[in-house]
Amino acid sequence: MVRTFLSYVIPAVLAMTLSGVYAIVDGFFVGNRIGDMGLSAINFAYPVTALLEAVGAGIGMGGAVHYALAMGRGDPVRARGCAAAALRTLVLAGLALSAVLWALAEPMLYLMGARDGLLRLGTEYNRVITAGGFLQILGVGLVPLLRNRAGSFPATAVMVTGFVLNIALDYLLVWRVDWGMTGAALATVIGQGAAAALGAGILLRRGALDWRLPASGASSLVRDILSVGAAPFGLAMTPNLSLVLMNGFSAHYGGEFAVAVYAVVAYSICIVYLALQGVGEGSQPLMSFCCGRRDGRGLAQVQRWAAGFALLLAAGSGVVFWRWGTDISLFMGVSHAAAEASGAVYPVFIASLPFIALSRVAAAAFYAAGQSRPAQCLSWSEPLFLGGFLLALPPFGGQVMVWWSVTFARIAAAAFAAYLWRRGRAGFLAPERQAA
Repeated sequence: MVRTFLSYVIPAVLAMTLSGVYAIVDGFFVGNRIGDMGLSAINFAYPVTALLEAVGAGIGMGGAVHYALAMGRGDPVRARGCAAAALRTLVLAGLALSAVLWALAEPMLYLMGARDGLLRLGTEYNRVITAGGFLQILGVGLVPLLRNRAGSFPATAVMVTGFVLNIALDYLLVWRVDWGMTGAALATVIGQGAAAALGAGILLRRGALDWRLPASGASSLVRDILSVGAAPFGLAMTPNLSLVLMNGFSAHYGGEFAVAVYAVVAYSICIVYLALQGVGEGSQPLMSFCCGRRDGRGLAQVQRWAAGFALLLAAGSGVVFWRWGTDISLFMGVSHAAAEASGAVYPVFIASLPFIALSRVAAAAFYAAGQSRPAQCLSWSEPLFLGGFLLALPPFGGQVMVWWSVTFARIAAAAFAAYLWRRGRAGFLAPERQAA
């Protein structure tokens, strides 16, 4: 059982990490080519990319959870219907959202606080990202379905392929051709498009890519998928809503220099956040299958292993950033002054990692069981807590308390997760009664 757990979780951690490294790779090449201004512009623009990926992750995970629950109950007909409904929803949502976000590329950045050079560079990046946004939604959304249908290793192979292509194109388009922000955005879109094509090809070859919905109950399937998918969507968006809040408050209390410092810290350490979310996503097929067949003992075992693995990952990552945080910042291409300042900021964010680990696993356990309401409440709690701390603390402590507001918010979110866990864990084996 341990081997099975690791065979799901380790590839999922790698896949989730790579999904976030797309923009980090863009930041590395742009930061080393354009400097602090280019990296800060991508930092402002990244929430748009994150929104596209979060929509894909939410729809894909919603379909994957219901697929696994149906298979655990021995109902392959419903499982196929869930996969088909998820595929249709991914395509339609991708096309609609790409069009809307492309039209709002500049106004959104302005509302987030970007001005002058930051606004110009960020808009240049986002125009390309949003034009190919449907490819990102499809590429990310097919991964959970692929993981549940074909296993974690094919899903990871899809992500690795897109990631390697993104690096090669960043080098070519940003450094060699010197297309700047446009080149970085094109590299991301093409990389995600390749991942989408490869994932679709694998599913098609295995007979799991079905566009046909059942004659009746199609709307119910879509509602079920969106209900469960709202939680992983929230988990994917939480760090980026926090990013928007932190950019605004850092600009107010610390100016452009504080924004640059936060950009490099956020870009570097967000890899850990995604890896911790990957623990939950990798555990999801096993947890959902145990719920579907009412295996309480197996479910509890998977949950314990997931929590322990996430805490171990948080501790190891904390050591890395504590020891080499400044070096990592310099590698990202920021100025020496910003890199030195980031060395004092990393420990504040490191302190929050164990609390993120527990929150992510708890949320995954809820949505894997189809318990959409507590999963949604937990996934959106962190930015709400962060907003409260940012309003209350920085007026008395300045930029230092802007940094600490993040850690306090994550401690509060972990406490909220413990409260929801005590209330809701009895319903893990009755997902059909818990879905919204």
